[in-house]
Amino acid sequence: MSKRYALVVDLAIQGVASLLIGAGLGYWLKSSYDAPIWVQLLCILFGIAAAVLTMVRAQRRLEKLEEESDEPSGPSA
Repeated sequence: MSKRYALVVDLAIQGVASLLIGAGLGYWLKSSYDAPIWVQLLCILFGIAAAVLTMVRAQRRLEKLEEESDEPSGPSA
């Protein structure tokens, strides 16, 4: 149960961080280099894509963790 909880917390932190980094990078590019608004939107979309990819990877890890916990441990008689 604790591994599952750690995976969910990790997922939440990485998802939020991905979105914030994408939005922050877009804002920085727009304000520092006077980039057009589409650059900021593109960076936000990259942040969203990174968050979705993180969710997919976490789902795969969670399924693997559940499969491992379902397997019987030790020799069967």
